Amino acid sequence: MMTKARIEPTTIEIQTWKDHPTKPGYLTRDRRKTTREVIQEINAGLPEALKENMESEFSDMAELTSDVSGAVTFPEYRWIAVFPVTGANEGFYIHLETISDDEDGRGQTRKMIGSAKVWNKADAWEIARHVGDALDC
Repeated sequence: MMTKARIEPTTIEIQTWKDHPTKPGYLTRDRRKTTREVIQEINAGLPEALKENMESEFSDMAELTSDVSGAVTFPEYRWIAVFPVTGANEGFYIHLETISDDEDGRGQTRKMIGSAKVWNKADAWEIARHVGDALDC
């Protein structure tokens, strides 16, 4: 169980920006990153103190479940959620999901982006907080 001092994460951007072509001092979105790029940045940004208690680093679930081969663009979203869940058999999983409004505006759609596994609940919550802070959600 982690009792170490909290390590502030580096912010992870979901999109890249460039200078606006006609408005000096303004930015315009260049592109949305792929889910793979975001997951790689999450794993690279996890401090060793958090990684040492993980069964597995975050995996790109969006790419694994996609009908499209290759990289998947990080989806448009209203919210990003990072939270632990109890495993069916043992351990805890940290889920990274996007939540977006349905087209009819009557509900939300959740999309699994990534997950990781740890063995105890306190570690799961600490990692979820760290990743949530890095993604500014």
